[in-house]
Amino acid sequence: MPSGKYNRETHTVRSPSEKPHKTMNLDKGLKIRYVNIAGAIHRKVPDILAMASLTDVDIIFITEIKFLGEESLNLDGRTWYGNNLVSFHAGGGVGVLVKDHIAAYPCDIQHIQQGRNQTFWLEVPISREQLVFSLMYWPTDSQSNDVQTIHYLNNMINQLDAKGKTPVVIGNLNAHMSTQNIQARTTNSRGNLLLKWAEESRRTILNNTEVSKGTYTRQQGENKSTLDYCIVPSNKAHLFIKMTIDEDGNLDTVTDHHWITVDIQRNSVTEELLEQENQQWIVDGNTDWQAFSSYLNSELQKSGSQPYHIEQLIQENGVD
Repeated sequence: MPSGKYNRETHTVRSPSEKPHKTMNLDKGLKIRYVNIAGAIHRKVPDILAMASLTDVDIIFITEIKFLGEESLNLDGRTWYGNNLVSFHAGGGVGVLVKDHIAAYPCDIQHIQQGRNQTFWLEVPISREQLVFSLMYWPTDSQSNDVQTIHYLNNMINQLDAKGKTPVVIGNLNAHMSTQNIQARTTNSRGNLLLKWAEESRRTILNNTEVSKGTYTRQQGENKSTLDYCIVPSNKAHLFIKMTIDEDGNLDTVTDHHWITVDIQRNSVTEELLEQENQQWIVDGNTDWQAFSSYLNSELQKSGSQPYHIEQLIQENGVD
């Protein structure tokens, strides 16, 4: 198990401009894990340490960590990023633990901090896919700003979409909705608002798909509810091959929220097309690159992948 500690003094939160010089090999994909720990970090460090010791978990997302100012969590082999509280609240604070070899960095985007309503954006390249995770804590006491929060989220995601990136929202959204796979005893306006936004913005709520195993993300005694979600672009939903909600509590016994694990595969569409085209086309200095580029991009658009720039293709294939 890696060594680590809860540190009230060491400041390890990087600014968005600091991009660590790291390399990574994620040819087999990415495994992420998320939980709302509802504070009391000093009692829960052992659980987080145990989770961090699992070599197959690449990134750990945490909400309601309740860190103030420059408080941080230091673990050997992982880097901590966070959006800490500026003053004490009953809840809030979000943070991420990333394996040191992974080239993840805070996205140069507005990290929201409205009272206890918080987000933190982390960019993670995987193969040719540029994933941008929005770790979000959306408490119930901010319902009066729900429309404003959706507007902010929509604007940020539209910007990322326009840049060809893949935004993923994950966190405690405190939304109650009733769908085919999410059976809530009661719904709330936020749940309805989130469902409408997902439909209009062409997003898929992974909790509501067949790849999701488990339903309830929180349990207090006999009371069960779904409050934590993972939302992805519908045209990239095929990359998210498995979502597991630990309803049995095998991974943690301290918080009343369950760990959520998401397995993400690399986007092999581009690589497969390149391999096919290298077999069907004579890729050399005499290649009709204009026709090749048009055909390749048309196939990528059909699959929902971003267009491929011919200059990059030439460089990667070593064609003069």
